Amino acid sequence: MKHSLSPIVRLMRSPLLLVVIFLFGFYLNMHYSVHVDVQWLTHEAQLFFSGGHYTTHFVDPNPPLILFIYQPINWLHGLLPSISTNTLTSYYVYFIISLSLWRCHFLLKKNNSHLATFLGPLLACVLSILPMNNQGQRECLMITLSMPYLLSLLINARKPPKGHWLDTAFSSIGFMVKIQFLFIPLAMELLFRKNDLRKKYLALFLSFLLLYIAYIAFFTPNYWHHTLPLFRHYYLYQTGNIPFFYFLGEPMTAAPMLGFTLCCIICFFFKKRQALILLTGMCITGIIYTLPEQYRLYHTVPLLSYWLLLSAILIHQFMTSPNLKRKYLIGNLILINSLLVISTTIDDYRRSINDTHEYRDLMAHPIDPKLTRLLPLMISGSSPLITTAVGKTDCSRFSSLWMLPYFLSAEHYSKQDIQVKHSLIHYAIDDIKQCHPDAIITENDSRNSQSTIDFFNSDPTFKKLWNRYHLTSKTPSFNVYTLSHEGGKHEN
Repeated sequence: MKHSLSPIVRLMRSPLLLVVIFLFGFYLNMHYSVHVDVQWLTHEAQLFFSGGHYTTHFVDPNPPLILFIYQPINWLHGLLPSISTNTLTSYYVYFIISLSLWRCHFLLKKNNSHLATFLGPLLACVLSILPMNNQGQRECLMITLSMPYLLSLLINARKPPKGHWLDTAFSSIGFMVKIQFLFIPLAMELLFRKNDLRKKYLALFLSFLLLYIAYIAFFTPNYWHHTLPLFRHYYLYQTGNIPFFYFLGEPMTAAPMLGFTLCCIICFFFKKRQALILLTGMCITGIIYTLPEQYRLYHTVPLLSYWLLLSAILIHQFMTSPNLKRKYLIGNLILINSLLVISTTIDDYRRSINDTHEYRDLMAHPIDPKLTRLLPLMISGSSPLITTAVGKTDCSRFSSLWMLPYFLSAEHYSKQDIQVKHSLIHYAIDDIKQCHPDAIITENDSRNSQSTIDFFNSDPTFKKLWNRYHLTSKTPSFNVYTLSHEGGKHEN
């Protein structure tokens, strides 16, 4: 039996298998559209490194670290202008994945356990294939940059491998892409690291956090004083969220929650360190995903990644524990959990395909090539697909008017609301005056379009500027109002 399994083990440990999985993931990714958030953040990075500032040139809830991560895409485009930014984004993201996989393979090669044998191909699937059309999103970058750190913790917590400080440094970058993810390593260090090493790595993570906060406070004060309050009040619990109990009943939420419950029960019988580490990660990412009640597919990527790894490790522990009590019960629980994680992954793939078709439908109706400067006034976040993605200048400082649903639904405005409303209208006026857009784009939704226009037209200065534009074309997704020096009659 040992000899018959030997070739399989050699294949599982072979770097060639990792390369095949990696290339397959890259092939799939080239058939997806680059996520609109990635496109917009790449555009913001270009503005930021050209001397732009938060609020003045762009308004985004993401702190500045992600702009540093995406800026190399713009540098590559400067060196290779004939290659589209979207294509370069895929190359760049998969280059980062290849480095992470190479480091993971190096760590696994030093470990001769059965667990290490199947973890390599599984990690390649998690990093290269699982994100689907969300590849390059902040959540996916977090998983990619932190995977060597997580792997080191899984296979060897007592004696960290050579270069582990570098793994920790890169994982800090990944976790701080969204600062709430720092709860993951802090919890893992507190619960699963020995005292002497615990203090060392906790201090390292906290030092990176303090340096980052200091950078934001001193070098991007507009984010701290203007963007962050705007985000907290008008986005975090206002835009795109759905009723909590309905949110919990959605398959994208209910399946991982049920899976987490099953994994807790199974881990109670095993009580193995590796499973408990991943259970901790799944718990924290589940809380981070659930609390804002926002139905975003890419928000589930960290949760699904930890869940998939945990499920695989539980299967491995079940198969290598011959004297396990209540084996029939645990086997059935593992089977149900495995079916849940597989069906959730398939459902995510279906949603990714649908999203890609929606993106392509939107881009299938190009705007007149003569119109090179566009100002989108859209609530949806799809405006980069019709502006920066096709080489046009996006005159707006917003990727979407994500704060507008709050103002359109509020019955009464507080003093702060009135001040923010005036600021938003002023930003739009300033964008028009500074950029002189050839056209203004609104959504082809009579209710949203008219509400958006009415909101801005409440200011006489904006209304005067708006009257210079008239409706020239419609697509299934948006309306195009073109600049006319003679003015024109508006249609909605």
